[in-house]
Amino acid sequence: MQLSNVYDGYFEMIGNNLLMLGSLVYYDPTTYGPSYMGNPQTPGSLAYFMGLGGLHLVTELSHEINSNKYTTTAKARFVSRGELKKPR
Repeated sequence: MQLSNVYDGYFEMIGNNLLMLGSLVYYDPTTYGPSYMGNPQTPGSLAYFMGLGGLHLVTELSHEINSNKYTTTAKARFVSRGELKKPR
């Protein structure tokens, strides 16, 4: 299926010092999108099928401060859907 893929993330947020290069960020598409997307960890959900969400590794990070605002921008590479491994 052509829609099935994984995507890198671009996150722009209120300025902060919570991230650094190599940090893992979990993106849940239902937070910002329609709830019917489902959980990226659930096989059969739209988010799982389309490769949206999950754990991303921060590869680029920038901060911008001016007189009106402070923003932090992060680019992150997909690592996994964030599935929890079942104990054996």
